[in-house]
Amino acid sequence: MKITCTIMLFVSAALAHAGTGGDITDGNSLQDNLGIYKRYAAGAKLKTDEIVDAFNTLGYIRGFVGGSEPWYQIDKTACPYELPRMPLTQLIQVVDKYLADHPEQLHESASAVMFLAITKAFPNPAYRREKDPGNDRAEGPKM
Repeated sequence: MKITCTIMLFVSAALAHAGTGGDITDGNSLQDNLGIYKRYAAGAKLKTDEIVDAFNTLGYIRGFVGGSEPWYQIDKTACPYELPRMPLTQLIQVVDKYLADHPEQLHESASAVMFLAITKAFPNPAYRREKDPGNDRAEGPKM
């Protein structure tokens, strides 16, 4: 019964928190939420809303990877990254390092920053960038 009450309390807090402070929208908010997650993982005492933010961050990254994985599986030459199977904690370290190394991109959308971090860390050697047939500048000016 105690476990059930604890779970209900956590779910209630999560629902009450939905749509507030811990939203991940850009590189800044992703970096902030990764900081909260790292504190949680290190065993710091956090407030309930910070714990929810930590789990939302895990969910965001897991969802991004889950949504991105089929691209590589469907067409290996069209996907610029080759994401290996790894623990989620390792991917968090990759993204966190990318954010720390590229503060000039923190204003970009969180999904764009995640994409850039994964592409830089795990480039796909089979990737072949197609030229845009509708873009005359792709091949340079025509004389």
